[in-house]
Amino acid sequence: MGLRMPMPYRHKDSGIFWMRLRVPGDIAKLGGKKEEKFSLGTRDPDVAKSAFLREMARLETRWRSIRAGTATISHKEAVAIAGEFYRDLVAANEDDPGDRDIALSRLLLDQVAAQHPRVRVIGSGNPALTSAMLERIGNQNQDALRRYLDGRGEIVDPESFGRILQAVNKGMAQGREQVLRFAEGDYRQDPEANRFPERKAPATELPSATQGPDHFLLTDVYERYADESEQAPATRKKWAAIIATVAETHPDIRTITPEWCVAWKDSLVARKLAPRTVKFGYLAALRSTCDWARRNLIIATNPADGIGLKVKKTPQALQMRGYEDDEAGIVLRLTLEPVTQRLSEHQIAARRWIPWICCYSGARVGEIAQLRKEDVKVKDGVPLLWITPEAGSVKDGNPRNVAIHSHLLEQGFLEFVANSKPGPLFYNPVRARSGSAMNPQYKKVGERIAAWVRANGITDEKLAPNHAWRHRFKTLCREHGVDPGTRDYIQGQVPHNEAEKYGKFKPGALRREIEKLPRLEINNSAADV
Repeated sequence: MGLRMPMPYRHKDSGIFWMRLRVPGDIAKLGGKKEEKFSLGTRDPDVAKSAFLREMARLETRWRSIRAGTATISHKEAVAIAGEFYRDLVAANEDDPGDRDIALSRLLLDQVAAQHPRVRVIGSGNPALTSAMLERIGNQNQDALRRYLDGRGEIVDPESFGRILQAVNKGMAQGREQVLRFAEGDYRQDPEANRFPERKAPATELPSATQGPDHFLLTDVYERYADESEQAPATRKKWAAIIATVAETHPDIRTITPEWCVAWKDSLVARKLAPRTVKFGYLAALRSTCDWARRNLIIATNPADGIGLKVKKTPQALQMRGYEDDEAGIVLRLTLEPVTQRLSEHQIAARRWIPWICCYSGARVGEIAQLRKEDVKVKDGVPLLWITPEAGSVKDGNPRNVAIHSHLLEQGFLEFVANSKPGPLFYNPVRARSGSAMNPQYKKVGERIAAWVRANGITDEKLAPNHAWRHRFKTLCREHGVDPGTRDYIQGQVPHNEAEKYGKFKPGALRREIEKLPRLEINNSAADV
């Protein structure tokens, strides 16, 4: 009678698949852990099987490392590991580096961690607190490094860990410099990027079960990468289509060469595709997929690494802008006009309330379009919107509270919510089509709002009907002295510096700051601020 092969099992309550694996006796004696048990994060049986095999390979690699004892990492290998952190950071921020000021603040923080010679730290106040903060900054990449080593089953001695951490801190600071250049519109290649040596993968054999017929299929590799990185549905839809076109020529990822990547890039440019589309869409999708494959020992090198093209910086005068007072008045006046066409109750509600909420919160339209009745609540006497990834998509996955401006309350927003049915306020989930994860209903709500605004007088191509509220909100916050940290929290943007991460944003403070924004009173002829 043969031994039963371990398989994932489904949790009886949640339906999510879990992994449960007995730790070999000799390993259990060293580590004290007799069993590995954790969620695979999916209800899909096929996805669970793939995840199970990957985790089993990771655990067996780690157990082999434990049996071999701790490893000593050389200086060269530490710098090679730092190179992987550097490339991951640059790739993750290449498409959307964000605000320049935020990029600069992150750079300064990483330069402090790396003890960069151009950065001088002057202590003030309580020396003990200053020392503790500097120690925390210096160790800010510790957890990421531990995850990196654990994911590869590597156990290093304490001296090697410190050596790698020091190299990673320097690599991250260099990466932040490149991201800052991206934010300033400079997409030239980092001339110092080639200082990192290539790290040779450890010669370990994965279980034969992972080497199935689809192991090297480009489309399958992409799906595994997208699953592991929990890629946003919108990005996944775009990138899956790009990878599918590459797979028509190279179904096996091992056959892709740097020469082919260059020829492919040139063909995209010849088709008159926008340089930004080629660089941040097509090349980014292939490069990220191949880099994941390289890090997971599917291919030896990334054939798309270092291949790009120059993207001209958009002049300030041509960049997107926010609503001016008269333009905001046009849109908000539309929300108050009687509805003459046949629309569902959810569509009518979306037109009536979403522009106003965005005006007084600076939130992304998708975040408001996905609001549910239960996301509107009162805490400490302050009416709040709870913007959460549980309702849909939230950038960086961080939930937040947003105080509701008194002008919205006076218009009857809370009464509208109270009279609404449980669930989404601005769309009907019953009408969802199959595959809606890639085309979520709240996204369609935002698209309809934008089209409606475009059809009613807002035609300037430099003004995005939905995103323009975020620009306007930021401008008004600066003009009326809204606390920068609270402003960024309300808009769902990352803190400018390490200090801003401390403490909470209580409802009273959120209301105080949001009420600094002036009311936009609508009359028959103009918008008065």
